[in-house]
Amino acid sequence: MSLSVAGIWAVDVWDQTVWADGVWQEGAAAPSAVLSGTASSSITEDDLAADDKTSIITLTNGTWLAAGTGAIGSSAQTQSIIDLFSAAESETLGFNNEVTGSLVRTSPTVATITWTSNGHDITAQENISVADIPFALIDGASTDVVVSETFTIDFVAAISAALSGTITAGTKESDIVNGGKTIIITLVNDTWVTAGATFDAQRQNIIDGLSSAQSEATGFNNEVKAKEVVTAVVRTSPTVVTITLTAQAAYDITAQEVISDIIPATALTTSASPIVVVPTFAVNIDSVAGSTPENLTSKLNTNLISPLLSKLIGE
Repeated sequence: MSLSVAGIWAVDVWDQTVWADGVWQEGAAAPSAVLSGTASSSITEDDLAADDKTSIITLTNGTWLAAGTGAIGSSAQTQSIIDLFSAAESETLGFNNEVTGSLVRTSPTVATITWTSNGHDITAQENISVADIPFALIDGASTDVVVSETFTIDFVAAISAALSGTITAGTKESDIVNGGKTIIITLVNDTWVTAGATFDAQRQNIIDGLSSAQSEATGFNNEVKAKEVVTAVVRTSPTVVTITLTAQAAYDITAQEVISDIIPATALTTSASPIVVVPTFAVNIDSVAGSTPENLTSKLNTNLISPLLSKLIGE
């Protein structure tokens, strides 16, 4: 379709060509925009939390408004560009509520938005799209500019580890002395590193993750953790490790010990952070019925007689 006035000029609406100076001339192409950056295509919620991601909008055949009170035009206009991004989902702790953006006019044709997670925590994938850019924000535009690219934020199931085994069944210090108790660590949403040399190199690290909250000279840290052999650690399956404690004759405690466990990230396939194993387990002092005369005498001296004598002498 063409419009003309007295044969001087004409505009072809469909082809954006102009009749001037006796010839058809190409008109200026409409501005367009392309989305790129590190928050393109697909990222995970962990990616967003660990490292600020960027969305870069690059214009062709147009330029962003010059900076005013904001990076592009006024502060309100700058914020309006950030607000073009939204998730189709409406999770309480999702993108729309818990992610903020900071915009920089990198060049006349490039705007860079850096996203920051502020407690972003989703239960399913989010789909992020960009609304059309208002033409008033782009010099050279007469209509709103479409941004067709989108990206997703993928849900990451929480990684955890559970402790079980015979170690949880009323363990006494004599059980540690005799050996044979098992500590079974089962992973959820992660796996142990590959069996063979890779896993074997992590066995000492796995032992080192066990720790007593107490610090007795002949307690767990010194007589079990420090002396356990790496062959006690077995990769039972991709998600299960079994530690079978060997006998530790010198183990001798005067009060209950509580043992916790932390798995180092180096022993895991996915997690980049150590994983706290739950629950903890306890080692109790032997009861009177289960104690040898020597152990019982030692405990009476340590826990009753010696403190009593010290008090009497002090008085």
